[in-house]
Amino acid sequence: MSILKVNKIEDVSGNEILSSNGSKWNLNLAGNNLTANDVTASNITTSNLTSSGGTITDSTLASTNTFPSGHVIQTSTPTILTNSSAYSANATRLGSLDIWYHNDSKITNSITKQQGTSSFLLVHYTVTRRFISDSGAHSHVTFIDANNYIANNDDFNRVADGQARMISGSAPFLNLAAGSYTFTNAVARGTDNTMSFQMNARSATDGISDTLCSSWMYIQEIAG
Repeated sequence: MSILKVNKIEDVSGNEILSSNGSKWNLNLAGNNLTANDVTASNITTSNLTSSGGTITDSTLASTNTFPSGHVIQTSTPTILTNSSAYSANATRLGSLDIWYHNDSKITNSITKQQGTSSFLLVHYTVTRRFISDSGAHSHVTFIDANNYIANNDDFNRVADGQARMISGSAPFLNLAAGSYTFTNAVARGTDNTMSFQMNARSATDGISDTLCSSWMYIQEIAG
């Protein structure tokens, strides 16, 4: 058996392609093309790397990978609600909190968070609702559960009684572990009273027909 020992390899033009300093090998492909198949590699450091034709998978988004702060890691498939949903007078309590939300006014969306607590989720929503009757709702809440929620006051049924109101915003959720989450946005109030709302409703006949209107919600995972 013969053993060939080298510390540098050049191409036919004399360009250094591979070299060793005794402890590690350096690969220099400037101006060259490399085709590699069935390669398994770890602990690779690259610079000025351009790739094309590849597919990013869930494993690429895992907590073992690092993304620049503010980078959008992924976006969920948006939920789009069309037409005017049925409405009824009901109130559902969020755990043991003094938050009661109107179930028929809700919109939901889900995402599987890939990174750990280093990233955060940003929930985007644009929803049109019309106050119908009963006590009304003077707030709205975005939540996973009673331990993960963001509530805001928006006293729109007193400001514009019986008129359609569009609410649009983004709610950040921090310090969540990797995993699957379903978010809900709904109108709410601080006391257990009935409330009736209609989704995507118009206030008058000169507004766009309810059957042509939509509300939507989606989630982004952002690198922290």
